[in-house]
Amino acid sequence: MRDLTCAIGICAVGLTLQVDSAPAPSATDLITNAGWDCVQSARVSDGKLILEGGAAGGGQLNDYALRFETGPDVTIAVTLEANVEGGPAGLQFWNSVPHAGDATNWYSTASRITLALNGGRVWMAVLDGTSSTPAFQYTGRQAGIKGPIEIAVSRVGDELVLRADGVEAARTKVLGPLTGGPLYFGATAARNKTLTVHRITVTDGAHPDGAEVVRAASAAPPPPSSNTLRAAADARGRLIGVAIGQRPLRWDAEASGIAAREFNLLSGSDTFAFKQMRPTRDQFRFCGADQIVAFAEANKMRVHASAGLLWGELPDWLSAGNFSRDELIAITREHIQTVVGHFKGRVHIWNVVNEVHEFNNSGALATGPDKIWMRVIGPEYIDMAFRWAHEADPQAILVFNSAGDEGTKCLVHCGPRNPPGSPNRKADALYEFVKGMVKRGVPINAVGMQTHWGALESFPKADPASVGAQMKRLGDLGLDVYVTEMDVPIAKPVTPQKLADQAKTYGGMLRTCLAASNCKGLVVFGTDDANYSEPPAFARLGSAQQGTFAAPLLFDERYRPKPAYDALAAALRGR
Repeated sequence: MRDLTCAIGICAVGLTLQVDSAPAPSATDLITNAGWDCVQSARVSDGKLILEGGAAGGGQLNDYALRFETGPDVTIAVTLEANVEGGPAGLQFWNSVPHAGDATNWYSTASRITLALNGGRVWMAVLDGTSSTPAFQYTGRQAGIKGPIEIAVSRVGDELVLRADGVEAARTKVLGPLTGGPLYFGATAARNKTLTVHRITVTDGAHPDGAEVVRAASAAPPPPSSNTLRAAADARGRLIGVAIGQRPLRWDAEASGIAAREFNLLSGSDTFAFKQMRPTRDQFRFCGADQIVAFAEANKMRVHASAGLLWGELPDWLSAGNFSRDELIAITREHIQTVVGHFKGRVHIWNVVNEVHEFNNSGALATGPDKIWMRVIGPEYIDMAFRWAHEADPQAILVFNSAGDEGTKCLVHCGPRNPPGSPNRKADALYEFVKGMVKRGVPINAVGMQTHWGALESFPKADPASVGAQMKRLGDLGLDVYVTEMDVPIAKPVTPQKLADQAKTYGGMLRTCLAASNCKGLVVFGTDDANYSEPPAFARLGSAQQGTFAAPLLFDERYRPKPAYDALAAALRGR
């Protein structure tokens, strides 16, 4: 079993942006020194990038090491070869990076340009950011090309010009990408395709030998301050945390600065989810999680591995593997002990399982598409998971994370025959489940309350006035509580009154936590409104709710503290 960690040296310290002052990297450097070891299904061999599409396709945005800063007259040239059969295999380029909430599958509508071989023909597609259907698409006439062939696109005035081996093949007006400024890149390969990249060059008129490279580089921790949430939480002996994804940590100096300055706990968003950790059965990739942990250590923060060791979208090798119960038990044990063991003594809090119960307030255990462990092993997998995690790191705090069951009473969306104000069946089911775990001697330490409140309501939505009662009865079992993912989205338009109501919601939850001796901390689910990403399913499914919520966090889109920030500060200072 191989452990593939970040091989490019960026995952060891706090991060900010730096324009590389060294000579521009060569085309070879953009393959051998650009972080491809951190990209699913990618490897570098003999100076070439090789991407294996596998049974379900592969590839993703590669922004672990560098991006480019380009002028408006940018030219991209790539030399590719690929087997003829199947769909496209090539490189993709973006002018902006997707937000943190969609780290594994960026939005299908994200503005980008693809240069590829598709079924043995030169292929270019341009998405302009308004649709998942290309705004422009070109398929070459010559068939049967395996390569290597150079495919280049240039911004010339208001047009994009495509060339294949130096011969113009097509042109179109500029539709979205290649407008100058930041340029991120990555690879893609359709099912059962093998892509080999021999060369990547990015130039512009001011930099004919290579566009400016911007690297994620080390930064000194911010100076200590007594006038922060972090200082106030330290004085109370509590944790105040923030979830942040890999991309804002790498590329948004304001967001990473807020995280280090204001919080003493760093939560890894979806970085520790199963698919991120183990894209193939025989590979573990820790790049993003290593970065989260290293940033926290550089800034003297504790680490919360959120999402859940056994949660989230599953890798295809697992969901389509048709494993027997015994096989899945062995895979799960290996996964938990490898991942938790890799971070032993460095990750302090693990969400071992997440969202175990249905969201319909029935109290039933969930058996949906991502619940392979429940369907194949049964509910006893939860006890197993906690025991294996404890064996791998006996000092780690192990959390049963959940949502919609923060209070004993249900406020709205209470399900059939459950009127508002009735008992919260989901909260009762969680309580009984963890009570059974405690009786069985399972090493569970705490319950996590997600607390996605506000206009984007969970199902069911707990009555805030009953949260203290839920915390108390969990405390009576000897369990601590963490508020693990709090955000309070506002239905547009955002008004001063809605911001004031949001502040009351934040402040009220923290005051409830501070009043409970077993509530050890609160995590805000993002640094700032500029980096807020609504549920990715909204975009992928074309939901009518897409774009209707805004401003859920403590800092606004210009990184300024909001009334919600002041409410948390006042609560921590006992005012």
